[in-house]
Amino acid sequence: MEVMTPQDLGRILDILMEKEETDLITKLRIHFEELFDQDYHPSKRIKKEKYSESEGSAEEEEEYYTIEDEQGFLSLA
Repeated sequence: MEVMTPQDLGRILDILMEKEETDLITKLRIHFEELFDQDYHPSKRIKKEKYSESEGSAEEEEEYYTIEDEQGFLSLA
């Protein structure tokens, strides 16, 4: 699949303008806002995950036992 270019989007918007589809034009302008922004440059850096897959999850942590006092507060046992 090819990348959408500003020229492609311009042609699509021209066709929609001829058919007076203003709601679709607005949705496309919002969705493809970066194609209209001349100063937009996509990020070249990919953010890496801080956590590894082997670190586990909260479900694997040990269970704590609690005691509820007469006022409804919980304390670790």
